[in-house]
Amino acid sequence: MKARLPVYFAAVPLILCVPFDLDYRPDLHPIGRKAIEASRRASRQNNFHRLIVYPRRKWFAISDDYIHLFAALEGRPDYLPCFILGKPDNEMLRDVQGPIAAEDVPRILGMA
Repeated sequence: MKARLPVYFAAVPLILCVPFDLDYRPDLHPIGRKAIEASRRASRQNNFHRLIVYPRRKWFAISDDYIHLFAALEGRPDYLPCFILGKPDNEMLRDVQGPIAAEDVPRILGMA
């Protein structure tokens, strides 16, 4: 996040996206359930959230975007739009772009 790690953008297969914390279940809480439904509604209107992931062997771990991941798991798209922290090395990715210029990363990730 401080320009030390390259950031890429790609379509990542849903089957390769895994939650960092396997025990966290926002779908089991009423507020989490509402947020998941809102994310699904937005996706159906072509307003897709871009997840932030990082490579973990052949997988892509998601540590902050649980609501959007759970919405995707219910909607089952083939691919998710993702910012990848670190150079991806997986031939199952589609439309890999980057690395993104370090000075653009904070703005693109909504941190500026």
